[in-house]
Amino acid sequence: MSLKSSVTSDQAIVAAMAGPLNPPSLGDFEANLARKSPRIGGVGGGSVGSLVASLVLLWASPALAQIIPDQNWGAESSRLNGDRIESGAQRGSNLFHSFQQFNINNGQQIFFANPVGIQNIFTRVTGGIQSNIQGTIGVNGPANLYLLNPSGILFGPQARLDLRGSFVGSTASGIQFGSQGSFALAELSAPGLLTIQPSALQFSQMVGSITNRSNASAGNNVLGEAQFGLRVTDGKSLVLVGGDITIDDGKLIALGGRVELGGLAQMGSVGLTIEGDRIQAQVPAASQRSNLQMINNAEISVKGAGGEISINANQLDVLDGSQFLGGLTQAGQVGRTGNITIDANVANFNSGAERRASGIFLTAEEGTSGQLGDVIINGGEINWGNNTWLRNQAFLGSAVNTGDILISGNNLTLTSQDPRFNFNQLSQMAIQHDGKGNLGEIRIRLKDTLKIDNGLIFPRIHRLKEALD
Repeated sequence: MSLKSSVTSDQAIVAAMAGPLNPPSLGDFEANLARKSPRIGGVGGGSVGSLVASLVLLWASPALAQIIPDQNWGAESSRLNGDRIESGAQRGSNLFHSFQQFNINNGQQIFFANPVGIQNIFTRVTGGIQSNIQGTIGVNGPANLYLLNPSGILFGPQARLDLRGSFVGSTASGIQFGSQGSFALAELSAPGLLTIQPSALQFSQMVGSITNRSNASAGNNVLGEAQFGLRVTDGKSLVLVGGDITIDDGKLIALGGRVELGGLAQMGSVGLTIEGDRIQAQVPAASQRSNLQMINNAEISVKGAGGEISINANQLDVLDGSQFLGGLTQAGQVGRTGNITIDANVANFNSGAERRASGIFLTAEEGTSGQLGDVIINGGEINWGNNTWLRNQAFLGSAVNTGDILISGNNLTLTSQDPRFNFNQLSQMAIQHDGKGNLGEIRIRLKDTLKIDNGLIFPRIHRLKEALD
């Protein structure tokens, strides 16, 4: 018998893996219905199959959004009350939650209660099943939210963040709190006296992956332009530490804030530094790092004064029109942006003639004043392929000093081999100034070779008189 439904593949995965629900078998349903109700509502027995399908899907539907708390902490065990997660173990300004499974269905909204005085909410998932976030995860207050699941985290197309603090998603197996101890997957008892800020993410087992496909509506920016994807409040941090990370047609947004991606492919630890609203991860230089892939118009945006991006990976692939975006955007805005920094053993940028360019864009719009940050790429092999741009650029009508482009590595290759490309689709790295202000520098330090084949590297000033006024 074949069952057909409109359940999405992501939902089906969650339903298939859901734990405690054990519905009667399809055979039991069919046999009972055939025996007791040969004709149901005047419909012949041939319709039993479709009714069975409906019943099975209705039985399975709660599993699509299962949130199952652990019950090892007694009165401090997490409790789900409608769309609100309550209780948990409070230690100073930190609140801890533990779940066997943590999945949110499309259209569902789940919020963590934020008791007075709580600055950080730490949530771990212990059941060995990937967290499938298809709806909204949020906090009813200003606390930062940490979500840990060593088995992996998937953010679906309609996944959203709704919180006033920063967000850290990780497949680490524990969080270290300096000399006070750790909040680890292997410890069943309630956490000890963990009252300080976290100091590191611990990886003590096979590292799960993180995937972001979110294109959900995420409000507007200061210009009234619609935003889409996983978004934190402006000026806050959005940090993902894996395992391999894939952004597939998804977006990450921290306007004027910080986005950091990276992680390990082995056991070890990643340090955490917290200064105000900025959460920074330190991946050890000698470690075996994980991979990061951005495909199908993936996007990371930190536009606004102070916005910065940090990438730490073994291999970085930025393909199919995927982009890093930063800069000053609002007329009258005065400020300095942060840097866009990439540290990868291999960095591949590429796109097709039929797509928008892949690349890095740090720009200052008309009417803005101040300073653009630097674009920094440190790597072994840096490959700048078809239709890829690196732009540190101040547009006409701005009064901004551009930053520098700083590249260091073993080999740098710029190639554009598709004969359909026009000049603007050539592989290029450029600092460009069309307004008033100083032009930055392009500095390239390589151990081995620089290869340019239909590519461009140039500093350029348009409207030279205005730039020098």
